[in-house]
Amino acid sequence: YCQTLETIVKVFLRPLLQWAKEDPEASDHTAMERKEKATEAEITGLFGSVETLLKISSDLCEELREAGGQAGRTSGSAEPDPAALARVMLECAKGPLRLYGPHVKGFKEVCQDLQRLLASRRVFATAVRVLELQERAKGLTLQGLLVSTVQRLPRYRLLLREILNNTPDEGAAKVPRATSGGGGGAGRPGPHS
Repeated sequence: YCQTLETIVKVFLRPLLQWAKEDPEASDHTAMERKEKATEAEITGLFGSVETLLKISSDLCEELREAGGQAGRTSGSAEPDPAALARVMLECAKGPLRLYGPHVKGFKEVCQDLQRLLASRRVFATAVRVLELQERAKGLTLQGLLVSTVQRLPRYRLLLREILNNTPDEGAAKVPRATSGGGGGAGRPGPHS
């Protein structure tokens, strides 16, 4: 997932932002071609908080690696302690993962804006297609990559559920109570949560 976010940032966001920031008077483009580009505000709107999500996800992965490694070393087991992993996930859910909410909430508009720009701005559509053809994009479209950013949150919930389901009862007692969408709930998600 972090590699996908890096691809979005490095292959699409940064080049498109740089292109949008180019001084229109200093370029050889005609006025019509300049109108066909996307503005800096439009590019920023399309990508929203993707760079923040990359930082959050990278930090979470590192914290999970550290928790898994420390748990294995302290217990003498080769297996990471599921309770330690669950605690990391729960702490992240209370803080940084909350930043996914606004990203997910505005995603429908982002898709509509992207479709509108691709349909109405020929030069922008061509630039996006050229970026999509780069090897690092792995044959995925910009829209496909952007969709992956909103698919992550339910996967984090599934990961937490899997960790808790594989935590022995004595380890589960060490995990703080998880909160569900309603604000309360047991430490272990139920079969329908």
